[in-house]
Amino acid sequence: MATYRYLFYDFSTRRLIDALPMDEVSFSWELRGVGTFTGQIPLYADELPAARVLEAVQPYRTKIFAERDGGLVWGGWIHQEPSYDSSTGKLTVSAEESLGYFARRTMPSVVFSGVDQLTIARSFLTTAQAEPGGDMWIAVDPSVLSGRLRDRSYSQYDQSPVLTALTQLSEVIDGFDFSTQVGWVGGLPHELLVLGYPRLGRTGKDSGLVFEFDRFSGSGGNIDSYTWGDAGVPMSTRTWANSETDEGVQLTARSERPDLIADGYPVMENSESFDGVVNGSTLQTHADALQDFRSAPRVVAQFTLVAGAGVDIGDFGMGDEVLVRLSDWRHPPNPTTGAPGYLNYLRITGCAVAPGVQGAERLTFTCADFAAA
Repeated sequence: MATYRYLFYDFSTRRLIDALPMDEVSFSWELRGVGTFTGQIPLYADELPAARVLEAVQPYRTKIFAERDGGLVWGGWIHQEPSYDSSTGKLTVSAEESLGYFARRTMPSVVFSGVDQLTIARSFLTTAQAEPGGDMWIAVDPSVLSGRLRDRSYSQYDQSPVLTALTQLSEVIDGFDFSTQVGWVGGLPHELLVLGYPRLGRTGKDSGLVFEFDRFSGSGGNIDSYTWGDAGVPMSTRTWANSETDEGVQLTARSERPDLIADGYPVMENSESFDGVVNGSTLQTHADALQDFRSAPRVVAQFTLVAGAGVDIGDFGMGDEVLVRLSDWRHPPNPTTGAPGYLNYLRITGCAVAPGVQGAERLTFTCADFAAA
């Protein structure tokens, strides 16, 4: 069983405020997203008076890190007031990965012309963190390049969130993946923005990861349970992309799939707006990428297992491919050969960890936004 500690640091001074016990903990990582953390602190224990706890969990100015067997596995900031329930005597602390902070920062006026997209992405964070009071402790690696040059223009008067600009830049055709990692450097918590082109993570053959669920055989597989359903991304047959230049010129691009109409689907339209796009060809790539993404129903699957059942923390990273074998009522096996009803490689786009108090951690993996067969 892994040993966890929960460490609370002052945002401005990087001073360790305290290490506090927590229960009912859950934390997550997301590919091209912001993971979250939640946990409870009992206030009825003699060694945990309210004054001590409240000093360590001040919202908006406290960083929190989860340490597992001496290594950091999660880091972020407390982004809302902790809640208290008198019926349990416990304080609930909620936090998000530090990258979420940049949803609260806006883009300055800046123009990029023919600049590598990963250089642009890094500049979003370095510029925001250079301002006094804006350093969220996230470092960047300037050596990683994609070879894909982009043109972007932002105006401070548009007040576009930095995180939105980063996400939209990553989603263009030939875009990139991003996530954050934590670790110890010189005795202090260290966070790093990890950029990957064309993607992060290992292929299925390289990762060796396997998720298996078999309701009908004696082995059962390493998955306790799974869910399979709509990813909440409406399908489209025609997609519009819009942007406005600094001079107030409205740009519009359209991408569509008439072949889907011929196959019997109704006309379904979607429109999205983009900040910083200043030429029509770039906007068209956004429209094409969106249409390609929405040209089929999108599925999200979640797989829950006990850590160590073939997969443990440290064995996987965001973006890794995993071989998924499913045989049950939803995915019935081949009656002749016994082959799994579903056999495919999926990408890990998120993972939630529940350390627990008794026994091993429970891991819930998300494989999101893949096209339904």
